[in-house]
Amino acid sequence: MHQNGVHFLIILLKNLKKNQLIQVRYYYSLCIDLFIFVILVYDDYKFLTLKELDTLGLSHLIGSDLLRAYMHGYFMDIRLYNQVNYIEKMIFIFQILFF
Repeated sequence: MHQNGVHFLIILLKNLKKNQLIQVRYYYSLCIDLFIFVILVYDDYKFLTLKELDTLGLSHLIGSDLLRAYMHGYFMDIRLYNQVNYIEKMIFIFQILFF
């Protein structure tokens, strides 16, 4: 983190009242728990935005069992993503070699 950002956070934390600091710790704890949950549950998944799905030509899969909607994007099984990514690379190489 940039040094000015750290300085800002220190000033902010010093100016918080005790009950506000307790709330910050509580929300921080919730965020950490949520982060750990997402890492553990979605470890074998790749997160893709709608733009990335369009780029891969997979936007037609929205609403199917192959994608799980989450916040501003979708989770896809990493094995399926690797296969699609491999095919896309092969098409790219083919186009360079033969066109």
